[in-house]
Amino acid sequence: MKKFRYKLILVVAMMLVITTVLAACGGGPIPMPVPKVKGVEIYDIEGSCELTRSGDTFEVTGDTNIASGAVLYISLHAQSGMELDAVKITKTEDAVSQTFQITDEKYDDSVAQVYAYITCAPTLYGKHAESIYDKYGDDFENTEADEDNVIWNNDGIIFVFASDPIDM
Repeated sequence: MKKFRYKLILVVAMMLVITTVLAACGGGPIPMPVPKVKGVEIYDIEGSCELTRSGDTFEVTGDTNIASGAVLYISLHAQSGMELDAVKITKTEDAVSQTFQITDEKYDDSVAQVYAYITCAPTLYGKHAESIYDKYGDDFENTEADEDNVIWNNDGIIFVFASDPIDM
C-alpha cells in the first residue's frame, strides 16, 4: 500500500510540473487580426521612409497612403535599438517630413549607425481620428500591406516603414 501511495504522489507531482511548464509556454503566437465583417473593403497600405544627414541635422522623409487623420510616429534609432529622438504627428498629406537635431548629448561614440522609422499603430501612439477606425477597423484588421512593412501584436496591425542606415 505504501508503494502505491508513493507512486500516486509521484504521478500527481509530475502532473503539476507538466501543467506548470505548459502554462508557462503560453498559447502560441498571436494570430494576425482579420476583418470582423465579411465583405468589408480591404485597404492596401503602402509607404516609404528615407533618412538624410547634414552635420547634426537628420531629416526623415517618406510617404504613405494611410488616410489623413492617422497618428504617425517618426523616430530615429541607433543600431542597438536605442531611440535617439521621436515625434508624433497627425497625418495631413501623403508626403511626410521631420527634422531632428542629434547632438553629442543624445548619443555617444557607441552609435555607429542611425535608422529612421515611420510607424502607425491602432493605439500605441495615441487615438486616431474616428474616421481612421471606421475605415481600417479598431485593430487595423481591414488592411493589408507588404509583409516587410507589417507586424502585429495585442495592439493590432502595425505598419513600419524603415530607412536604410546612415553611418555615423
